Amino acid sequence: MRSQPAARLALAIGASILLLAGQLSATTPVLGASGPDLSISKTANTSPIVVGSPWSYTITVKNVGTASVPGPIRVTDSLGSTLTYVSASGSGWACSMSGGVVTCTTPGSLAAGALLPAITLTVKLGPVLMVPAQVANCASVSGSLSATGAAPDVDTTNNRSCATTPLAQTTATGTLCVVKFNDLDGDGTRDVDDPSMSGWTFKVTDPSGGTFTLTTTEATRICKDVAAGTYTVTEVAQPGWAQTAPVPVGTQTVTIVSGQATTLTFGNTKGDTTLGTLCVVKFNDLDGDGVRDANEPGLPGWVFTVKDVPDLGGGAILTMGADGTYCAHTPPGLHTVTETLQAGWTATTPGGITQSLTVVGGQTVTVTFGNEKGVAKPGTLCIVKFNDLNGNGTKDAGEPTIGNWPFKVTDANAQSVTLTTPGDGKVCHDFPAGTYTVTEFAQPGWTQTTPTPVGPVTVGFGAGETKTLVFGNTKGICCLTLVFLAGTKDNFSLADGASAEPVVPAPSPPTSQLTFDGKTPGKSFTHRFTLPAGSCIESATYEIRMKPLRGKGSNPKNDTIQLRVPGGATWLPKIDDLSLDQAPAYHWAVGKPAKTFVWNLASTPINTANLLPGLDTNRILDTWVQSDTSVDYIQLTVTFCACEKPGTFTP
Repeated sequence: MRSQPAARLALAIGASILLLAGQLSATTPVLGASGPDLSISKTANTSPIVVGSPWSYTITVKNVGTASVPGPIRVTDSLGSTLTYVSASGSGWACSMSGGVVTCTTPGSLAAGALLPAITLTVKLGPVLMVPAQVANCASVSGSLSATGAAPDVDTTNNRSCATTPLAQTTATGTLCVVKFNDLDGDGTRDVDDPSMSGWTFKVTDPSGGTFTLTTTEATRICKDVAAGTYTVTEVAQPGWAQTAPVPVGTQTVTIVSGQATTLTFGNTKGDTTLGTLCVVKFNDLDGDGVRDANEPGLPGWVFTVKDVPDLGGGAILTMGADGTYCAHTPPGLHTVTETLQAGWTATTPGGITQSLTVVGGQTVTVTFGNEKGVAKPGTLCIVKFNDLNGNGTKDAGEPTIGNWPFKVTDANAQSVTLTTPGDGKVCHDFPAGTYTVTEFAQPGWTQTTPTPVGPVTVGFGAGETKTLVFGNTKGICCLTLVFLAGTKDNFSLADGASAEPVVPAPSPPTSQLTFDGKTPGKSFTHRFTLPAGSCIESATYEIRMKPLRGKGSNPKNDTIQLRVPGGATWLPKIDDLSLDQAPAYHWAVGKPAKTFVWNLASTPINTANLLPGLDTNRILDTWVQSDTSVDYIQLTVTFCACEKPGTFTP
């Protein structure tokens, strides 16, 4: 059966909005054609349509002919420019969307008179607001009727079906969304680990003054389609929570635009005493006395930077409101507040353009900045230079000042002057109020110890204010490294028989060998290093080359080496353990090659010991090697540094 020609002509437009006076009907298939005959039917499940809300179509396919239709069977639906795809599915159907065309395919054939499972197509309509209006959308079906031996579809007019649905909403709308998050660190910014929160209620005032509420029911956000216009959104406070965002905290006002979604974000931190409140006040100090009088107005639009101490990151930027005041929730702790000085103004309040203050949770602290227009009163910068004799970064009693030391002072415009300390080590100079960078000129042999961190120092001061900076330096320390060698580095080849220094008293069991390059097993080896007194020992490295001896009854695997400081520490490891600990690792046994060992005497391996303090005090180091091991040489490398220890040796 064929549909009315007029209806087919109108529906051929596809998925579009039609200004029609009445409802159009879709083709209606009729069983009874001779041969295969695919038929499709499409109906809308929602009527009328709500703009912005999803709705669905049901699409069914049937073979109303007398012969089977070979597979695969395909349904296509062109959404056009006004519909947005949401989903499409049906039992036995594989659906996808590409380029605005939805395609659903089932692989099998369809017997005569058989009906395939229905397809559900879900779509949304964009912000097209023609009034009055209807939405028409069409679907088509096709099978593999061109296959070899397959009869053609006897009636192609029922291969397409359209459905039209009227619009229910014709008012211009947009979407208002509210997000609520747990501001874990209370910084007023949503970080990646700050979770969303459900169960929060917001009061919304619409353009007409009416109100409604939104409540976050999921841990994401709550959205509502509303008429275009200006809305005010206020969160309903909950006990134990403090609002941190937006900044400044409180109500948010937003203008909703037709067809667009706007999201407002609110942050709160747990515990109403977690944060404090920092208020910055900026005023016009008309008389320049640094005190705000009753007739002195606030200054709007001034910019301030707030930084945590010691975390001196980028900081928060505050801009003064119409009354010259700005308040924000701030984490407890020490903070610095710095104003951005404007041309033609002079800071008058104590502290100049930078002030420090401590914020206490649950309390409000106020910092006030005054400026005077067109008056350039100076402040005073003083620099003190001292000799930090002990290098501890603090001016202790008895540490003298240093004269004739130059400093460079640079202002915010990169203009510099040089100040030099006189004989008493202190120089002062008047500068216009502002911020300056002070850098000392390095002197050969001296190291800066303060301020910390060492380097240039930035300081700000106001009119009539005096700031003093203290710089300390210590005179460079002289160090010398000496190498003490016993024996000859000949790899046992010369058998030079170099004598070792005896150890007194001898170790137990007593030594029986006082020469290097020994070849007879069963004889222990000893040697004593005696170091010069005086300068402090900063570090010491011990190097020894040994080899296991072959002979009747020899068992070097049991041998030990002992390093001993008389009156101090003793280190007594097995040589086998040391050999296994050092690459290449092998047991200290007959037939194994010689090996050179190097140890830091401040932290020896295996049985860890620190021989350095005793060596610094007593200046003696004894070596004892037992007893089937030969020693080629011993080398002791010592770094001496100047100190106040009395003695005769000064490197």
